[in-house]
Amino acid sequence: MLNQTLQEPIDIQAFENGEFVLLQDIPQLPNGENIFNAGDTFTDVGGTHTFVIGNAFVDENFNDLPDNLRLNAPTLFVSKNFLAQIAIDSGISSIKFDAGETDDSVILQEVEQIFGDDPNILIESRYQRIAEMAGYVAIIEIVGSSISFIFMLIGILNFINTIAVGVTVRTHELALLESVGMTSRQVKRMLSLEGLFYWVIPFGFVFTVGNGLLYLIYESLKENAILSVFSYPTVTMSAVAVLLLVICLYLPVFIYKLSLKGSITKRLGAVAR
Repeated sequence: MLNQTLQEPIDIQAFENGEFVLLQDIPQLPNGENIFNAGDTFTDVGGTHTFVIGNAFVDENFNDLPDNLRLNAPTLFVSKNFLAQIAIDSGISSIKFDAGETDDSVILQEVEQIFGDDPNILIESRYQRIAEMAGYVAIIEIVGSSISFIFMLIGILNFINTIAVGVTVRTHELALLESVGMTSRQVKRMLSLEGLFYWVIPFGFVFTVGNGLLYLIYESLKENAILSVFSYPTVTMSAVAVLLLVICLYLPVFIYKLSLKGSITKRLGAVAR
């Protein structure tokens, strides 16, 4: 892989023989100088083996090393043959499979058939992680949706009660408007427009201030939840908006129709008594 990008290719046979080693790409010093350069030599802690740095550096994300291998010192890449010479008791710490577009469940099943009976081998798969997370996500969604539904129901009932009480206490006022020439159709239109006004105010805040706060909360949380995804509840918000719009437009008219008992004179007299 490195030779595809290097002007001076690596001598693979020399690498196999242990004549040089490769280091993982490492940051530079504050003055811009490299910490290590091609041809530099260093020895291990015991001073037993001397290593010569090759003329290329392996990308820092190569092979996606596990966290337990990400030490303060740069990662050292050697050939299998050279490793057998300098570390007789060396063993395999981890093996990673890049399944590509293959079905993860199939790969996991095959790996478990090969290594599943060995108690010293721990098998981890993104397929298992996804399955585990799916259960947690489902629980969170059920709890969150239930709480949201309860609050939504309380809010809608309170909203209905507010509109109903508002129309009821204005029975005398509406009767007076009719007595001075306002038709029943005009009263209904007025009540529908008032209901529309009651709908515009809260949803105006929801779609502006509310959405802004929602996004800011997500931005502050995603630093600690790196796998989180922001998904706006478009369908739910649209359904609630339409439902409340219907309530705001037609509930006042419905309450007004219920109050239409008898003539205007009788309604004014009933209120006066």
